[in-house]
Amino acid sequence: MNNKVAIMLLLSVFLLLAGCSGNNALNTMGIEINSITSSIGAVGENTNDFETQSFKYIMTLTNNDASDIKIVSVEPVLSQEFQDRVSDRDTVIHVNKTVIKGSSLDVSGEIVFDAKGLTKEQIISMEPFIKEIRIIEERIINKSF
Repeated sequence: MNNKVAIMLLLSVFLLLAGCSGNNALNTMGIEINSITSSIGAVGENTNDFETQSFKYIMTLTNNDASDIKIVSVEPVLSQEFQDRVSDRDTVIHVNKTVIKGSSLDVSGEIVFDAKGLTKEQIISMEPFIKEIRIIEERIINKSF
């Protein structure tokens, strides 16, 4: 009787693990953000203006899907503390480019924010500036009816 219980438990654990590993395969399809690099600095060439700063970023989007995907737009969703200091609330980047399966595309943006009264340490303490990324994509699915 104990052997049957042990076998049933092992079988249940095996099925649970097999189900979880199947879900991981679904997460690798579509667009993936491979890397994001960012910097903070002066706006334009006026390096003496410390009250207005620029947060620049570049992200690499890779298409892991079996078909081509058109990236319509990319929108960084900002943390609330950072969003409160951003002068232009429209952070949507209109891309309108197709990423061929297996290839990558770099998308860059700049967000100007009010740093008046903040030290470097206080600016850094607002990180992460971007808490998530919204990607609007368009796919064509060829299906005969």
